[in-house]
Amino acid sequence: MKDYLRRSWWLYLILILACAALPLIQRWEAVPVLSPPSFVFTWYAAVIPIAAAAAAAVTSAGRGRFDFAPLIAAAVLVFLSMVIPVLISGGGFDKPLYVPLIFAVIPAIEALILSGIAYAIFGRRKTA
Repeated sequence: MKDYLRRSWWLYLILILACAALPLIQRWEAVPVLSPPSFVFTWYAAVIPIAAAAAAAVTSAGRGRFDFAPLIAAAVLVFLSMVIPVLISGGGFDKPLYVPLIFAVIPAIEALILSGIAYAIFGRRKTA
């Protein structure tokens, strides 16, 4: 395993746990993901993108160039956190698969913007 990944494994763990908590929070609150004043929407639109942006910024700073792997991981994890509970419950898909895919890309785009800003500020600094 690369040294920069070994040093930032805990960020990936936080990202995985944040995405895994999304269906649990949604079931606990019993509202759709995209209902803006709810806690599940805040989790989806703020916590997951910030976790992905932190993982991307720290990993990118360790590599010396921007790393897209955490952002792709965030999109895949959010997609799976929306699809797997539906499959487990046996509900099947009444909507096409591209609907959860579109919703999975939204936090990844937010994380891309946040991590790009963080990398621009902190990533290019050289430590003496």
